[in-house]
Amino acid sequence: MHELGLASRKPFKKCARVVGEVLGKFHPHGDTAVYDSLIVAWFLRLGPGSAPSLCELLLNRFRDWDSSGVVWDMLAFAYSRSEMIHDALSVIVKMKDLNLNISTPTYNCLLHNLKHTDIMWIVYNEVKDRGTHQSDHTFDILIDGLCEQSGLQDAVSFFMGVENTESWPSVVSFNTIMSRFCKLGFVDVAKSFFCLMFKCGLLPDSYSYNILIHGQCIAGSLEEALEFTKDMERHGVQPDTVTYNILCKGFHLLGLMSGAHEVIQKMLIKGLISPDHVTYTILICGHCHAGNIEEALKLQEEMLSRGFQLSVSIYSVLLRSLCKSGRVVEALRLLYEMEAVGLEPDLITYSILIHGLC
Repeated sequence: MHELGLASRKPFKKCARVVGEVLGKFHPHGDTAVYDSLIVAWFLRLGPGSAPSLCELLLNRFRDWDSSGVVWDMLAFAYSRSEMIHDALSVIVKMKDLNLNISTPTYNCLLHNLKHTDIMWIVYNEVKDRGTHQSDHTFDILIDGLCEQSGLQDAVSFFMGVENTESWPSVVSFNTIMSRFCKLGFVDVAKSFFCLMFKCGLLPDSYSYNILIHGQCIAGSLEEALEFTKDMERHGVQPDTVTYNILCKGFHLLGLMSGAHEVIQKMLIKGLISPDHVTYTILICGHCHAGNIEEALKLQEEMLSRGFQLSVSIYSVLLRSLCKSGRVVEALRLLYEMEAVGLEPDLITYSILIHGLC
């Protein structure tokens, strides 16, 4: 529409012109979906609280249109996706009154936005009562919602109670439960669910491994974390930047920066992935905490040479380390460099410098 020069201050063009443009360039599978999308996009410009008036408009103007049910469903979905939940619920109430079908994606989007509330279960019971298809994504949302509501035991009970479907259980739900157990410090329980994945014929993805590797690093079990990284590769799952960053953080927490450097060397030797901003932040913080300010400054230079923008927090860590070493002049020089690249020092930065100068 932008390419066509369509704007509120310009002369109107027929809807068929826009539809023809879309069909010609992007969507050669019929015009119904394009017309529906245009209508919903126009509707949503009215913003929150517009559902009652739009429902009346649909009832009065589009009742006899063949695809009116699709438009109603798209409107409910669009309201849900835009987090206008009250409007989405208003549309769904009207759809039930008109005996119109509410699609699984629309219900899933609504459940996702309600997963922090008890209303999630009211909507889910409605899904079951109406006989709407429940996809794996539906179950994933419910389990995630239960975990978010601190109902881990309820999440596990629900997970075990779902009747087997063609592709259930899913890796996503396993990951959600494992992540929650690791956050609570129950890494062994998370490992039991990891083993259960294989029994269910599922292959863990990189996120599955990263959850357990992170849990083991936080628990100080670096050897187990490294063994899981090897197991990851044996099963054909390539460790990613997140995996290496987790391991670096694990070594940093134990003050073993030499181990962190070994991890980075392996990362570089593989050549498939490179250190990112998080990697450098972990290494710089680790060296500063260990008193290796020269190594930290070398990493700072390496970051800049590779085009990374240093954050205020990294500068603050470097400034603190320099001040602790009595190198206040260098700390001030670093402050000027920080301002030169457009970063605004915060209260912590100034407090570090004032303390160093005193």
